[in-house]
Amino acid sequence: MEEYKKVALEKNIHPEFILEIGNPANMITEVVNSKDYDLVVLGTRGMSPVKELFLGSVSMKVIHHAKCPVLVVR
Repeated sequence: MEEYKKVALEKNIHPEFILEIGNPANMITEVVNSKDYDLVVLGTRGMSPVKELFLGSVSMKVIHHAKCPVLVVR
């Protein structure tokens, strides 16, 4: 992560890397909503709509509960 941070800082981008323990969707939303972030970028595994319906999706929960924009990438 330090290597990515170095590259970002060279481009005048100031990323923040945070490690928390708990339910992923809840923890991400809690951290995002506690500060004034511009954007959250999340990866997705691309579950099928049926699996997502029954298992839920971290990215979908964060999209619905975050106070800032969320970019989801595959």
